[in-house]
Amino acid sequence: MSEAPKGPTVKSRRRLSRMLVLAIVVITVGSAATFEAIRAYQIWSASERLPAELPKPPQLPAEEPPEPPDPIHLNTIPMRAVDKRHLLDGDFKIVVRMSDLTESCRDIFDSSFFRFSGSSASKELVKLADPGQDFEATDSIRGGLPFRRLVFAGVGLKMCFVYYEMGGHNYPPTSCLAVMDYGQKKAIWVGESGDEVRSLRALRSILAGGYFHDTYGPVC
Repeated sequence: MSEAPKGPTVKSRRRLSRMLVLAIVVITVGSAATFEAIRAYQIWSASERLPAELPKPPQLPAEEPPEPPDPIHLNTIPMRAVDKRHLLDGDFKIVVRMSDLTESCRDIFDSSFFRFSGSSASKELVKLADPGQDFEATDSIRGGLPFRRLVFAGVGLKMCFVYYEMGGHNYPPTSCLAVMDYGQKKAIWVGESGDEVRSLRALRSILAGGYFHDTYGPVC
C-alpha cells in the first residue's frame, strides 16, 4: 500500500516566508523609487515651463498722507539776537485790518507760506481773520474758519510786519511775528512766542527781551 504525500516541511515553509517578505520589500522599495522618480520629473517639467524671471507685481502708487486741517505753514527764520532786537526800529503806521496792509507788504507775506507738500500756497489759502472775528483758536476744528487772526500790523518805509495769533492747537493760540523787507521782497524774519501783547511798544519789549523763538520750524 503506497504512502500518502507528505505536506511541506518546516524548512520549506520558512523559505517561502522569507521569499514572500523579500518580495514585499522589493515591491515597496520599487514603488517608492518609482513615485520619487515621477515626482522629480514633474518638478523638473514645471521648472522648465517657468520663465527665466518671474514678473514683478505692479507697483501701486504710494498713498500721500492726508493734509492736516490747516494745510499751510510759515517757517520760522533764525536771526542773531542782537539783530532781531532792532527789527522794529523806526516808524510804522499801525493797521488792524488785513485789507489796510499795502499791496507790496501783503504780497510778500502771502508768498512766504507753503503747503506741507513743499509747494507754494495760493493766496486763497492764506486767510487771516481781523481782530474780534472768529477763527480756529483751538484744536476743536469747526471748519470753514481761518487758522490765523491778526492782532495788528505795521507798515514802514522799508519794511512791514504782521503780528498775529496762530490757532488750531491747544489754547491759548501761539503769537507769530513776520517781518518783510520791501527791497529783498521776502520775509526776513519769523518768530513765535507764547506771550501776547496789544501794542507796538509791548511788542518791541518782548522782542528785545528774547521772548520770541525762531528755530522751531513750521509753527506759524
